[in-house]
Amino acid sequence: MFSQLTLWLSPLFGLMSSGALALLGIVLWRGELCAGQHSRISQHLASVWIFAALALLLAGSRDAAIGLLVSGALAVFGGLALSVMQSRLEGKRSLPSLWWWAPGLPLAVFALQLATLQGWGLALSQALLLGAVLAHLILLRARHRLQAFNLLLPLLGLLGAMLGLLWLAVLILRAADTAHLATLAPWVIGYCLVLLVGLLTWFSPLLLRRDSAPVVASSSMVLLLLSQCMASWLFGLI
Repeated sequence: MFSQLTLWLSPLFGLMSSGALALLGIVLWRGELCAGQHSRISQHLASVWIFAALALLLAGSRDAAIGLLVSGALAVFGGLALSVMQSRLEGKRSLPSLWWWAPGLPLAVFALQLATLQGWGLALSQALLLGAVLAHLILLRARHRLQAFNLLLPLLGLLGAMLGLLWLAVLILRAADTAHLATLAPWVIGYCLVLLVGLLTWFSPLLLRRDSAPVVASSSMVLLLLSQCMASWLFGLI
């Protein structure tokens, strides 16, 4: 199981970065942001490109298709170049939001190619779940004031988790080898428990009526990544 960790992390990082960029792009484009918030969020978009770069490196280490590597490289180099440009702007200045479409489009192509390898049902749930938690972490690190997103992003992540569980149930019902499925029952339970702990950690500020903090979102992200590694392994066996 653990020998395939790089095989699982490449699509997870790619789907997470593309999902987060899509959500943050909506925030930057349509959100009512002051100049300071816009600048801080734009600066922290570098995290998206770091995860995309990790996905690209891991894909390259397992001899991925040339088209996948080209689209990933265009996204990573374009995104990092814009991040460097953003970091050199003084004060509360920031790059126009539409500029991020330039690396965003090849990143979307990169994510779509990863989704074909991962399976569309699982890929959609992981892009929603992991993209939402990374976007939330970036907003918290940027000290955003969009309080509604402290609720909307966890709810979007919950939707992604539910889609993943629903797709897992569909595959289990369609499987013919019940004896094989019985051997996977402990792993299914373990996956559900890790996923539940990650979601509860993420929702804990809402449940306890406290302010969300980056440490909570980062802890949730680690747990949710672990749960999705388990999901990738399970979906590959069913």
